[in-house]
Amino acid sequence: MLLFAGKFERKKRPIELMQAVLTLNDPTCVLILVGNGELERQVNTIAAAHPDRFRVLPFQNQSRMPIVYRLGDLFVLPSAERETWGLGVTEAMACGRPVLVSDRVGCAPDAVDPTCGGVFAADDHDALVDALARLTRAPQKLMAMGRTAAIRAWDFDIGVTETSLMDAVRSVVLKNASRERR
Repeated sequence: MLLFAGKFERKKRPIELMQAVLTLNDPTCVLILVGNGELERQVNTIAAAHPDRFRVLPFQNQSRMPIVYRLGDLFVLPSAERETWGLGVTEAMACGRPVLVSDRVGCAPDAVDPTCGGVFAADDHDALVDALARLTRAPQKLMAMGRTAAIRAWDFDIGVTETSLMDAVRSVVLKNASRERR
């Protein structure tokens, strides 16, 4: 089970992800899409034409997202345009799910490595298909990656982030105070 959860909009590329799943030609691979947006009609049309490959669920309240993330064995965010961070990625990781993201997802260089997921070139459809094929063929590895993802997600916990931010602010303030004394 693959999972896409987000707005059904061009920049997040749910249609391209659906096309990649069809290209896999693996009848055991199912993509669950959760959300709504401008591409909702297209998403539903493709899903209706391939009911064995796709499930579409409506937008879910934030309180239900931990359950949603656990529906998939792999969370996928194939964004084509720059995502500031991609909060769903670290949320999925916190729920013990490995992730596959494009190189346009802001958290990719900081949060995603081969131990917890993968990153592919956003402008390379074949790279997405290849990454999906590689990851879906190794269910035991996906499970291990999910365990690593859950541990790695703690690096982005609000408390850890707050401490890091305050340390950075203190460092800048101290440097400025030191310069002013000179």
